[in-house]
Amino acid sequence: MRFYLVNDTNAAVAGYHIDHQEDISTAFLYIPDNMLIPGVGIMQRKDIIKGKNGFAGEVGSYFRYLYPDESKLNNLPLKTVLTDTLMAIICVFAPDKVVINCRQYPFVEDLKAELEKYIDQAFMPEIEITWHMKHYMMPGMVIQCLDYLNH
Repeated sequence: MRFYLVNDTNAAVAGYHIDHQEDISTAFLYIPDNMLIPGVGIMQRKDIIKGKNGFAGEVGSYFRYLYPDESKLNNLPLKTVLTDTLMAIICVFAPDKVVINCRQYPFVEDLKAELEKYIDQAFMPEIEITWHMKHYMMPGMVIQCLDYLNH
C-alpha cells in the first residue's frame, strides 16, 4: 500500500489556487491557534515550491534559530511573528498575494502599515485574511495526490 503525506500549508495554497487561478504567485501563511510557529505554502504559477526534501516554507525553523529559548519564542507578540514572517516571504519570494490564516490577528491594515515602513509599495503584495484554511486543504490534498500518482 502506498501513501502520500501532504503538508498542510501546501495543501491550502494548492486549494486556494483552484479558486484564484489569476494569481501568478501566492504564499499561504498559517499560524496555528495553539502556538506561534508559522508555516508557509508557496505557489509559483501552478507549481508548489517544495524546496529540498519539502523544507520550503518551514518558517518555524527560522524562528527557532532566532529564539532558541522557546519561552521567549512563545511570548513574542503575534504582530511581531506575523510581520517578521511576512518580511521574509516578501523579501525572498515577492509573491503577488499573501493569504494569512491566523484567527488571533485579523488586522490586515495594521500589518500593511508596518510592512510599508520597510518595503516600497511597488513590491507590496496583496494581503488577504482567511479563516477557511480547511476549505482549501481538501481540494489541495486531492490535487497533490493526483499529481503524485500521475508522475
